[in-house]
Amino acid sequence: MIKFGKKEVKGKKTLGQRLRTVREEANITLDEAEKNTGVPKKYLLALEEGNYQILPATVYIKNYLRFYAEFLQVSPGMVIDLYEQERKIIEPWQERKGEEKLKNKSAPKTIITPKRIRNSIIFLIIVACFVYLGFEIKKIISPPFLEIVSPQENVVIDKNSIDIYGKTESESTVTVNGQEVFITTEGNFNETIELTDGLNTIEIVSQKKHSNKNIIYRHILVERKENK
Repeated sequence: MIKFGKKEVKGKKTLGQRLRTVREEANITLDEAEKNTGVPKKYLLALEEGNYQILPATVYIKNYLRFYAEFLQVSPGMVIDLYEQERKIIEPWQERKGEEKLKNKSAPKTIITPKRIRNSIIFLIIVACFVYLGFEIKKIISPPFLEIVSPQENVVIDKNSIDIYGKTESESTVTVNGQEVFITTEGNFNETIELTDGLNTIEIVSQKKHSNKNIIYRHILVERKENK
C-alpha cells in the first residue's frame, strides 16, 4: 500500500469531491487506487463523481467506500455517515426525476412548427399522387365492360347462322372468333356468325389498349329439323 499521512475528509464539498481531493493531494492515480483496493476503476470514479446510479446495490457501495477510505487513510465510519446523509438527499431527488421522465414519456408533447406543417402537406400530396396513379393504372389494365345481349348460353337452333348482339366500351376492340367486328360510338355491336351442324363454340373478346381481355363464350347447338 502507498504510504502517506492521515487525512481528514472536511469542508463543504460533496463526499466524492472530498475523496478525490485526498487522493490528489497524495498524488495517487485511480489506477493505483484500483490496484490497492480491488475496486474497479470505473466504480472509484463513480464514487468520486457521486454517480451512485451506476454502482451496484447499497451494500456494495458502502463496502467500496470502506475499502477506499481505508486505503486513503481516512475514517471509514465518517465516510459512510457522509454517504448516508447524501443518500437522504439524492434518493428523493432521483425518484422525482424518474417520475418526471415517466410523465414526459407517457404524455409526449407535440409541437407544431411551419416545417412540420410543410412536410405533412408534402407527404399528403405524395400519397395522393400515388393513390391517383394506382387508380389510373388499374383503370388502364382492367378489362372493359362486355355484355352479350343475344344469344344466351347453351341455346339450340335449326339454322347455320346466328346474330351476335352485344355492348362494350366504345374505346374497346371486339373480336368474335378472332374476327374484329364494328362497334358504334355507343359501344354496341352486331355480327352474324356462320355455324356448323352440331355444337359450336363462339368466343367474344373485348379489349382496350394495354388492358386485360374480357372474354365471354357462347355454346350453340345446331340441330337441323330435316336431320331428325
